[in-house]
Amino acid sequence: MELKEAWEKLQSGEVGLIDARETEQFLNEHIPGSLCAPYSPYSWGRSISRYLRDYPKNVLVVAGKGLGEKVRKELEENGFQVLAVIEGVEEWKRSGLPVSGVQEVEPERIMENLDEWEVIDVREPYEWNYGVIPKALRIPMNDLPDALGRLDRNKKYAVVCQHGNRSLSAALFLADNGIRAVSIAGGMERWIAEDLPYEFPED
Repeated sequence: MELKEAWEKLQSGEVGLIDARETEQFLNEHIPGSLCAPYSPYSWGRSISRYLRDYPKNVLVVAGKGLGEKVRKELEENGFQVLAVIEGVEEWKRSGLPVSGVQEVEPERIMENLDEWEVIDVREPYEWNYGVIPKALRIPMNDLPDALGRLDRNKKYAVVCQHGNRSLSAALFLADNGIRAVSIAGGMERWIAEDLPYEFPED
């Protein structure tokens, strides 16, 4: 399958895309809309099939060097039809197709350059009562898809949650939708522990 055809099918929802590389590689650069599922020699294909019961059975796969056939075999043994295996994302990029990525940034780096960032707090409303970064946009993670149209694509967003896990997922979602975003490492827990400015919401 040609890469441009693969991208069209991915965009239309006809196929899924499983990225079996290491998490760090995925975060650095990945194909928008792909699912991060680092390969493991221990029942990886079986675990994927359980986890992705409602996922398309026709899939594309991004694999690290030398792992393509192992990944293909395990997926096909567990009910998937692998349409193509893509080794890394270099050829994808050379074809002019999009990639996205996200970084975790230390809280003090964000604070030092806070005028360059718009902060999005993706915690639940009750969590904001523990303290929020001044002027942060408060958008619970589940509401983020509906808020995409309100975000300025010319700005950079720093996403924060309580511990740093949800913010990483949220920043990935924003990046995959063409918005520049990073995740604040350690979340509000670390922000407060490092005695960086925060306030309590009035409402």
